[in-house]
Amino acid sequence: MANIVQGLGKPAGIVLNKTPPKAHALTLARTALAVFNIPLCPVAITQLVSHPYASADGMTAQEWEPGNRAAKELDQLWAWMKQHLLVS
Repeated sequence: MANIVQGLGKPAGIVLNKTPPKAHALTLARTALAVFNIPLCPVAITQLVSHPYASADGMTAQEWEPGNRAAKELDQLWAWMKQHLLVS
């Protein structure tokens, strides 16, 4: 997959999703993914109940419960994406 993404010549990034709140595995995953030379988002989307609850109502965590941890992660993810991936 990394070769395909790099071959496209478009901005790309890796986002870790459904991660445990605190785990050594997250550190290991970040280390392993660094070899692909694709920007790795510093924000991991944690496996929190806000995401499926919001999704069940057709919303994002930001809409469902603004200001909670899940909403803040999504805000941080969007800020990172705008800075690193969006081309003007």
